[in-house]
Amino acid sequence: MAASPPMLVMVVLVATMQLSGRGSAKQYNVGDSSGWTEGVDYESWASNYTFYTGDSLRFNSMGGLHTVQQVSADDFRACSSKKAIMSGTSATNVVKLDKAQTYYFICGEHGHCQAGMQLRVTVTDGSPSKSAPASENVAINETNPSATATPTTPSISSPLTPSITPNGSSSRSQSSSIPCPLFSVFIVSSFLVVHALVEISWF
Repeated sequence: MAASPPMLVMVVLVATMQLSGRGSAKQYNVGDSSGWTEGVDYESWASNYTFYTGDSLRFNSMGGLHTVQQVSADDFRACSSKKAIMSGTSATNVVKLDKAQTYYFICGEHGHCQAGMQLRVTVTDGSPSKSAPASENVAINETNPSATATPTTPSISSPLTPSITPNGSSSRSQSSSIPCPLFSVFIVSSFLVVHALVEISWF
């Protein structure tokens, strides 16, 4: 039995939406085969990709000679890690990009940031239905169990939600009902009109 034209159109639309939707989150090796080291143009590397919320960055450093520091925009420009938001010190560090914003990373070792070990990536919200996490910090997962990250967890107080009481509830409930005297007049008038029409139809 052949499908009807409307059914075919619906099938095609559903298939198109599924194909056009973005797949699962991706993990990017920073610097590709070069990894996280000196002498790599990370600005050029980042321009080759589009990053979405849920993606992650994998920092691979040779022999664990480098660190990964998430810093502010000002500290990024100054190559300063004194006020690092998050820090990763193992040979491999994975950073999840869980918020639509610009992330700034540098190597905290002396002189390495000035030598080009700094990365800036702008993340686009790939899932608008999801609410953004409250914390601005990024969790850096280190594959080396001996190394520990030192996250700074900000104290965030939940905003007070005022209780809203509708002021017009009583007036709306009163206007929605027809007063009894007016309703009686309406019934009597309707009966008289119907009776007059019946009388006319007999002639």
